Amino acid sequence: MSSKLAPISYASSIVGFTSFAFTFFTFVRVFWETILTLWSAPKQMMGQLDNLRIEIHNERAYFKSALRRTKSRSRSVKRHHEDIAPLKILNGTVRRIHREFVRLEEPFLNTSPSRAEEDIERHSEESVETKYASMTLSRRWKWMRTKSDILSLAEQVDRIQTQRIACDTTNLLMKLHTMDKTFQDFEDRLWDIEEHIMGERLDDGKIYIKRRVDRSPNRTKKLVHVIDIPAGFALRYINVFFTPSFVLLPLSPPVSGVEVGKIIAVFLIGFVVMFATTAYFTRGLQLLLGSSKRAIIERAEEMGVEDDDIPLTQSTRNPPTPEASSTDLGETDYSPGEASQNIALPSRTQNPSQVRITNGPPESEPLTTTTPSQPRPRQDPLPPTRAQKWATLINIHLDTLTYALLFLLIGLPIYYSTSYTMPAHLTLSILTYFLALSLPPRHKRIIHPVLLSSSLTILLIWLLALSKRSTLHAALLTYSTKTRYVQLFNDDGPHLPLPGAGDVFGSVLDVSIVALALPMFQYRLELKRHFPSIILPNVLMATGSLFGYPSLCRALGISPARSLSFASRSLTLALATPATQNLGGDLQLVAVLCIMSGVMGVLVGPTLLTWMRIPEDDYVTRGVTLGGNSSAIATALLLVSDPRAAALSSLSMSLFGTVMVGLTSVPVVVRVVGGLAGVEG
Repeated sequence: MSSKLAPISYASSIVGFTSFAFTFFTFVRVFWETILTLWSAPKQMMGQLDNLRIEIHNERAYFKSALRRTKSRSRSVKRHHEDIAPLKILNGTVRRIHREFVRLEEPFLNTSPSRAEEDIERHSEESVETKYASMTLSRRWKWMRTKSDILSLAEQVDRIQTQRIACDTTNLLMKLHTMDKTFQDFEDRLWDIEEHIMGERLDDGKIYIKRRVDRSPNRTKKLVHVIDIPAGFALRYINVFFTPSFVLLPLSPPVSGVEVGKIIAVFLIGFVVMFATTAYFTRGLQLLLGSSKRAIIERAEEMGVEDDDIPLTQSTRNPPTPEASSTDLGETDYSPGEASQNIALPSRTQNPSQVRITNGPPESEPLTTTTPSQPRPRQDPLPPTRAQKWATLINIHLDTLTYALLFLLIGLPIYYSTSYTMPAHLTLSILTYFLALSLPPRHKRIIHPVLLSSSLTILLIWLLALSKRSTLHAALLTYSTKTRYVQLFNDDGPHLPLPGAGDVFGSVLDVSIVALALPMFQYRLELKRHFPSIILPNVLMATGSLFGYPSLCRALGISPARSLSFASRSLTLALATPATQNLGGDLQLVAVLCIMSGVMGVLVGPTLLTWMRIPEDDYVTRGVTLGGNSSAIATALLLVSDPRAAALSSLSMSLFGTVMVGLTSVPVVVRVVGGLAGVEG
C-alpha cells in the first residue's frame, strides 16, 4: 500500500516545496521593494508631488479660461457648439482632486496647510514653488503609505486630460463640419456664376460635361475609400504573399551545380543589362518628348521647398525637438542607400523605446509666466505604472500576439489531432515574417525579409514534421495543394484537397495585384500624360525577353524548360505563371526568378539608378524601370518612398505582363520561342 502511495507523496512534497519557495521569494521581493521605497522616498516625493502639483494647476487654469471664454461667447452668440456642462463637470472633478492633493501633501510641507493652498491657488504668472520638510523615518513611512494615493490622483488627472482633449476635438470637428457646409454652398454659388458668365460662349453640353467631370470624383472617392480597406491591407502585406514560392523550393527537381551556376550568371547579367536598357531608353524618351522637365517640376512641387536662405516670416514658435522630428510619420525621406530600410511593417504605434507615457499636458504648451527670472520646478513626467507599461507593450505587439495565440490554441491542436496543416503553417509563416521585419535596417540591406522568413518557415515546418515522424517533402506537399479559393466554389470543390497555407497566400496575392490599381487611379493624370514613355519601353522589354533569353540560355547549355522560364523573369508572379505555362517552362524556377528579381530591385535598384545618373526627380524613369524589372516587390517599396513612381511602376508592371501573356497565347509565337530554346517538335 505504501509503494502505491509513494508517487502521490512524492508529488505532494514537490508541490509543497514549490509553494513554500514561491511564498518565500514573494516575501523577499515585497520586503526589498519596501526598503527601496523607504530609501528613495525623498527623491520620489519631491519629483512626483511637484509634477502632480503643476499638472493640477495647469488643468485648473485651463478650465477657468475655457469657462470664461465660453460664457463670453454665449452672451454674443445665441447658439454655439461648445456645451458648458462637460466643462463644469470636469472643473468640479479637478477641484475635488486639488483638495485631496492638498490633504495628502500636507504632512510633507514646511508650511501650513493654508499656506500650501494659497500657493496652488496663485495665478499662472506667479511661480509655483514648495518647500518640503526633511524626510524623517516617520515621513518616509508616511510616504510609502501615501504613494499609491498620489499615483491614483495622477491617473485621475490623466483621464481628465484625455476627456478634455476629447471635448476639444469634438468641438473642433463640429466647427469644421459647419465650415465644410459653408464652403460647399460657396462652391455651388461659384459654379452658378461661372455657368451664367460662360453660357454665352459655350453650349450647354460642354458646361454639363465639365460639371460632371469635376464633381464626379466626390462619389468616386467615397467608393475608393471603401475599397481601400481590404485593398490597402493587401498592399501593406504584399511581401509576405511571395514567400510560398521560396518555401516550396525543396520540392523542385534536382539541378546540377554547373547548371545552377549558369542560371545565376544569366540572371545577374540579364538583370543589369535589362535594367540599364530600360532606364536609358525611358530617360531618352523623356528628353525626346520634352516631358522630363515637367516631371522634375511636378516632383519638386510634390516634395516642397525644404528651406529658404532668408525666411519670409520670423517664427515665434519653438523649433521642433529631435523626438518630434524623428517620429514624424507624415513624411518619409528616401535615399538609394537606405532603400531596404523602407521595408517595414505598418506600425500600430511607435517603437517601445520611443513610446512616452505622461500624466501631464503637452510640453509644447508650457505654463506662461511674467517673471522668467524665477526658476520653475522641474516638470518631469510621472513614471508609468505597471498597467500602462503592459498596455503599451501589448498595443505595439498586438498582431504578433494574436497570431501567436492562434498558432498555440488553434493551429497546433488541429495539426496534432486531424493532421490538417493549414492553420499551423499559415500562422507560422506570418510570425516568421514579423520576426524578419524586426531586424535592424542595416541587416535588411543584406537579408531581405522575404528570404529570411521563407528560410525560417522551411526550418520550422521541418521541425513540426519531425514531431509527427514525417518528412519535409510530405509536409511541403500539404503546404500547397494547388486548391485556390475560386476552385472551392466550383461543382467539384467538395472533392478537392483542402487548401494549404501557400494556397491562402496565393489567393490573397491575386487581390494584392489588383489592389495596385489604387495608386494608378490616384495618379491617373500623370499616367495619361506619360503613357508613351511607359508603353514603348515595356513592349521593347517584353519582346527582348521573350526572344532573347531562350536563345542565350540554349547557347549556354541550360535545359529547354528552364530556358523558357527566363522569358518571364521580370513579370509579377501572378502573370508569370500563365505566361510560363503557355510556353511550357519550369514553374518552380520562374517563381524563384520573379521573386529574386523583385528582391534585387529593392536591394540594388536605387543604387544602380544613382550610378547611371538618373535624377531622383525623374519619377517616370524610376517607376518604369523598377516596375518593369522588379514587378510588385519594387512597387511595394515605391509605395512608401515615392507614390507617383509607384503608380507608374504598377502600370509598367501590368503592361509588361499583359504584353507577355498576350504574345505567349499566340501558337505561332510559342513554336518560335520553343524552337529558340531547343524544344523538339
